[in-house]
Amino acid sequence: MNTNSRKGWELFSGLSRNFYHASRMFLPGDIKDENMIFYLMFKIADTIEDSRMSIDNKKKCFDRFRHFLPYKKNDMLTSEFVKEFKDVPLAVNERNLIDSTGIVLDFFYKISYITRLPLSENITRMTYGMEEYLEKRIRNFSDQDDYCHYVAGLVGRSLTDLYFISSHIDKKQYKSMVSLADGFGLLLQKVNIIRGIKEDYIKSNENEANRIYIPEELLNENGLSLDRLFVPQFREEALSVLETLVKDAEKHAEKSFEYIAHIPGREIGIRMFSNVMLLTSLALLNKCRDNYEIFERDEEINLSKHERLIVLLKSLYN
Repeated sequence: MNTNSRKGWELFSGLSRNFYHASRMFLPGDIKDENMIFYLMFKIADTIEDSRMSIDNKKKCFDRFRHFLPYKKNDMLTSEFVKEFKDVPLAVNERNLIDSTGIVLDFFYKISYITRLPLSENITRMTYGMEEYLEKRIRNFSDQDDYCHYVAGLVGRSLTDLYFISSHIDKKQYKSMVSLADGFGLLLQKVNIIRGIKEDYIKSNENEANRIYIPEELLNENGLSLDRLFVPQFREEALSVLETLVKDAEKHAEKSFEYIAHIPGREIGIRMFSNVMLLTSLALLNKCRDNYEIFERDEEINLSKHERLIVLLKSLYN
């Protein structure tokens, strides 16, 4: 493994514990690095979206990031991109990622063109979707589904593309799986939205349309404004909102299991990877249900070591 690849895995490990361990432990060796760099590229886009810079600066960063995709790295443009974040507060691991943009791009350009092309197309679609929802309000669950498609459904699509390009699935399996990949991504993203409601609210930019990605109609139906959602006086109303969010996320579980069912039996690693991601999300969703801590904790809900071990054991026999 070359130096850039080692650095990439170091960055990955600090950004997503669940996704990192599942990727490192289970994915076949010939696609481990590609998956790692896929994640880092998507995470750079996600960091732009989640940062506290102005909407105009976010749009500028999205445009610059998209410019990197079809071309070889331009050191001056890369440096200018990194400088945009100089005075923006970021978590340590996010700062490390942005500061390492050049390294991430170096590795990205070493991926074969046939593999890189669909990834580039999906990142481009993702960033345009993220950009749209900086100013477009999430009024109902249809809007939330659309937003989740951009930020997570396209990740599921990219992974499925990778499996096909690397010959781990055939054309028939690809067609079946790619039609279900969006639902898998939506489930994972909706769980992330639920378990990070308070954290998103705290770090949100008040100038943006969507501060925590909960449909406005759902808040209105429960007589809540966004700020009231976190006031103990409105506990029952908040729990009603939470239950509706959980039930909506659960609707995507069937398609997610169906997605995994289409993975060939010989591809044990890919099946295990997918099982861990799905069962982890469902375990988190169950932990969030009727849990008022969602509205009290400043950080997102996570699984304990014991709970993660249970998920791993279930994944082995699912």
